[in-house]
Amino acid sequence: MREYYCYKFQIRPHENVLLFGGRLFQQFVVDTYIKLETARLEFVERNQVRIRSDLYQGVVDCVNAGEVQPSRIGQRVVLPATFIGGPRDMRRRFLDAMTLVQDDRKPDVFLTMTCKPNLPKILTELLLVKLLKIDQILLPESSMPS
Repeated sequence: MREYYCYKFQIRPHENVLLFGGRLFQQFVVDTYIKLETARLEFVERNQVRIRSDLYQGVVDCVNAGEVQPSRIGQRVVLPATFIGGPRDMRRRFLDAMTLVQDDRKPDVFLTMTCKPNLPKILTELLLVKLLKIDQILLPESSMPS
C-alpha cells in the first residue's frame, strides 16, 4: 500500500493532476498518512508473538512504575524499537543526540530559519558550491601544484 501512494505522490512532467488539488490534496495526504500509520500499528499488534512481548511483565512493570489506577493496567502492545515515533525509537534518538553532545561539545546555538530558496544571493552561492565540487572531482588535491 505504501508503494502505491509513493507512486501517486511522485512528481512527473505531465501527470501532476493530483498535486494541483490544493487543500483537497493536503487532506488526501493526511488521510493517507493516517491509513498507513494505522496499518503499521495493526501489523505490530497482530505480531506481538514475533516481537516477543511475552517477555514483558505487564502488571509487574506497572506496579513497579508506581501505577496505582487499575483501569490503566491492561493488555500491553509493545512497539518495536524500529517503529518510527514510538517511545523506544524516541529514546534511542535522544540517547544518540546526547552521545553527540558528550563526544563533541554542547551546542552553542540551535538556529533554524526560513528563506526564499530562489533569492539571487542563495542561487549564486549554490552555483559556487557546485562549481567547487566539480573542480574537486576534476582536479584532485594530489595533482594540484603547491
